[in-house]
Amino acid sequence: MFDIGRLHGSTCGGSELGCAVAMKVLEITTRPETVQRVERNTELLKEHVEKLKSKYDGSLTGYKQRGVIMGLDFACEDASRSVAKPLFDCGVWAHNARLHPNTLQLKLGLLCDDAFIEELFEKMDKGLALAVSRL
Repeated sequence: MFDIGRLHGSTCGGSELGCAVAMKVLEITTRPETVQRVERNTELLKEHVEKLKSKYDGSLTGYKQRGVIMGLDFACEDASRSVAKPLFDCGVWAHNARLHPNTLQLKLGLLCDDAFIEELFEKMDKGLALAVSRL
């Protein structure tokens, strides 16, 4: 991924076992407590990214958000090469948005708790500091 800056992934795969897993995923994701957690995490993500955007003003230039999925926009030609690797080295998995090479996708798990999000953004801060120092 880091050599060419691209990757491909798939979820559940369409097999019989994959279909059974998908049905369980649908059941879990529609539970009221899961919906409440997603709503809380959506707000926490926004708050934390706003802080990083202020701290790394000029490098982290903006973001798009739909629930717990975000696109982080960077002031560089190809964020999948210049930002993804420092984030990965600090424990954060963020990958390219195919049609926008300066955007990285951040997809938070639906069941993450507050402590996980705090740890994630501590790691993101370290990774972005590394990336910005190399831009």
